Amino acid sequence: MSTVFQYRLGKTKYSFPMRLPYFFILGLVTAFLSEIIGAIGPVKNPFFLNYGIDKENLLATKALNTLVLQGTKILTYLSFEVITKELLT
Repeated sequence: MSTVFQYRLGKTKYSFPMRLPYFFILGLVTAFLSEIIGAIGPVKNPFFLNYGIDKENLLATKALNTLVLQGTKILTYLSFEVITKELLT
């Protein structure tokens, strides 16, 4: 919903400057929120779009990002024995 309002239904191209180093901080914040909330949905979309990624590459970027994030969470849960290998399988 915020992306629709942010871009005012396509009237503006970019609403704030996004630089590559900011993605590290964004990743830390969204990973933390993902742990607490469970899923954060399209929170990162405005940041990727303001960086200049088109919609098709946005989908691929978010898919890979989600895969790495969820894989990291599973490995962390396994290392702290929050879930067991038997439960995972």
